[in-house]
Amino acid sequence: MHAPSRRPLVLSVPVVFAAFAALGGCGDDPAPEPCTQETVASATAACEGSGGSYQGRAPEGVALTPCVGADGERVGGSCGVAVGACQTACATQPLVQVCGQVSSELEASVLASGSVVLVSQQIEDGASTWELFFGKVLEMFLVGIPFYRLGELEIGFEDGQYEITTSASRVGFTLVFAEDFGDFSAGEVIPYNVFDVESYARDIQVGVGGTVTNPRVTYDIEPGPLAGILDGSLSIQGDDPRTLRVEAQLDLTKVAIAFAGERSERFVFPVFALPPVEVTYEFGVRLASNAIPLLEFVDAVEGEGVAFTYDDSWFNFSAAVPGYGPFVTIENTLYDSELRLLRDADGAYFEGTYGGTHGIEATFFGAPGLSTALTLSGVMSSREANTTEFYCDAGRTEHWGTATHREDLTGGVLRLEDGTVVEYGLVGAVPQ
Repeated sequence: MHAPSRRPLVLSVPVVFAAFAALGGCGDDPAPEPCTQETVASATAACEGSGGSYQGRAPEGVALTPCVGADGERVGGSCGVAVGACQTACATQPLVQVCGQVSSELEASVLASGSVVLVSQQIEDGASTWELFFGKVLEMFLVGIPFYRLGELEIGFEDGQYEITTSASRVGFTLVFAEDFGDFSAGEVIPYNVFDVESYARDIQVGVGGTVTNPRVTYDIEPGPLAGILDGSLSIQGDDPRTLRVEAQLDLTKVAIAFAGERSERFVFPVFALPPVEVTYEFGVRLASNAIPLLEFVDAVEGEGVAFTYDDSWFNFSAAVPGYGPFVTIENTLYDSELRLLRDADGAYFEGTYGGTHGIEATFFGAPGLSTALTLSGVMSSREANTTEFYCDAGRTEHWGTATHREDLTGGVLRLEDGTVVEYGLVGAVPQ
């Protein structure tokens, strides 16, 4: 299964922070009056607000076209930003249309980068989740739960919800009765921990008889509340009550599984630029499925697949300059996801489609930037190519562009309806 880097992926420094790199020139070549350090900083910020990069103080007597006209129109190419008597040169990126708004390629690239981050988080989470489930958990359900070896896993259990973790992975699920069981109806959550031996045997008394050459060990078991969901009885080996080797084989027709897990993380780290930039990156992955009997699960995953969703998963990103507040904010949410978990000779994988929203607010020190919320529709796969379609309307009738993500999910190419092509990329970041 395709598994991107475990490090969080964030919008690339060249793409997101290109606007701030030019500020470093202010310290190297202080502009004389009337261009003070403060006015140059203000002019630079306005240049960045147009999606451009600061080029220095304009030559004496040269009049440059304003980057933003009196009518609010933004200019692509070479233009000027004036703060009082200080005029500076600004090189803006080519302009593109984003659902009726004028945007720079910089902002369009940031927008597309957010979509690949959203997809990569689901695929990365799914890769580790299903590897743990098929490699450890499902094996215990099929072959038997070895209570004497459960120390290899960290098993959390609360109100019927399990969370099993290793140093690198986690999987969450709920077990329910697949058929009526005692006072419980089919579909009700199993309130007892199937990984606790006392759920099957409240007490085990060991009796040793026979002769030295032909010893006979007997076990007197007081049944626990889940003794009736076993396929047979407990498997017990040993003659010392302190070191018994006990295993439980579940009746796979009596137990159903529903996946339900949530994971979220937040990272804050500095980017070394002038002025300094602080990035906040946070995401949440929510996995859910309907209950399916364990016996049917095994057949389904190797046939048409087991359906699950990533609805309400989200990804937020913001970058801010201390003292000025965020200059770009991205918010993404997934919904209407329809995915299927499958397994073949090469292992487990998943594929399907999803919808979502993708919002971006680019303020750049308060100067006007791109501000829009687009609707998403995409194809997600842990093996094949991933794409994201962008629409200007909730009904997905006004198509803006298609982002084709690279196989390693570290970037891609955005192709707009008008033929414009914009590349985007990501870099790894280590949280502070």
